[in-house]
Amino acid sequence: MPFRRPSLIDLIRRARAELGPQVLRRSVEAVLARVLPGAVHGLHGHIAWFGRQVLPDKVSGIQLVRWARMFSKTRIEASESSGIALFAVDEGTVADPAIPIGHRARDDRGYTYVVTEYQPVDYGAGFRTVTFEAEATGAAQNLDGEEPIHLLTPLTGVTSPGAAFGDLFTEIPPFKWTGGADREEDRELRTRLLDRMAQEALGGAPGHYVTLALRGGALLAWERPEESGDGTVAVYLADITGPVAGVDPGGALAGVITSQVAPIQAYLDEHAPITVDVTASSVATANRSLSVAITPDNADVREQVELELRAMFVREAIAQGPGNTIPVSRIQEAISLAEGLESHVLSIPSSAWTAAAGTVLASATITWL
Repeated sequence: MPFRRPSLIDLIRRARAELGPQVLRRSVEAVLARVLPGAVHGLHGHIAWFGRQVLPDKVSGIQLVRWARMFSKTRIEASESSGIALFAVDEGTVADPAIPIGHRARDDRGYTYVVTEYQPVDYGAGFRTVTFEAEATGAAQNLDGEEPIHLLTPLTGVTSPGAAFGDLFTEIPPFKWTGGADREEDRELRTRLLDRMAQEALGGAPGHYVTLALRGGALLAWERPEESGDGTVAVYLADITGPVAGVDPGGALAGVITSQVAPIQAYLDEHAPITVDVTASSVATANRSLSVAITPDNADVREQVELELRAMFVREAIAQGPGNTIPVSRIQEAISLAEGLESHVLSIPSSAWTAAAGTVLASATITWL
């Protein structure tokens, strides 16, 4: 059954009832029976707030931003409006630029703007155009066409006010100044997040076929569009075997057997867009040779080096997939992480390892020097 948060009065009544009927009204106990419920009521409030942050339909603040980031959504920040303004000028008294960059103006509501660019557009004798940008962010500065723009400091030969004329290069003026936006509120970001969660972006977008393979039962999957020509997608499948306690990822990457490929292929055929030829197959694994001298050289340190290299191969394979490249620096780093190792000298490889298409680098044969 749902939990009903007790009110402050309920908590006070409970505390007084616990003390019994003989408590004097001005006693320490009576005071505590009112003070402690206040603290408990605050804790109930914090728990109630935290409960709203657990699921995204009620989340707010920084927790909402974290939820949104997990679905590749970010809060839309406030931005400044900008646009072109047209001013009448006395051709005989002005020299271009008639309105210099940095000159300020305001609209009828008091919002201020600054000139950012002179527009050498021939709009007829007796007129000049300049680009203004709002000095503050917000949608309120998106002016309608022909709204008056007043220069804060008069300029010789320039008639003020001028008029907002939008963008002379893309539209027929006058039209609105654009670009100004208010900072996205929690309710707006939450709506976008819930829409994204309810309507997952698939339809052949990047990551679609990996998502389908995972839903079909794959542990690891990578997609390679057009690897076999136009209209094709290759999906490679892999598994992690021999997990090692305390190591993340703790195991070795390996391909999958044919009986595991078949049901995933069937799921892809059923759910993938009908215009695409999707083929699932096991990823191939490649082994490389590695020669290293370690100090101290004993069985325990060797085991730790092997463990760190094993984890490195899985990390790099998961991150890049088939055709992965492992630079020498990553190999050096993995060896250096081995517990008990003081120093090492890596002789082989001397250059980066690169796997072929459909193959991942997954292991190394170590020669101890």
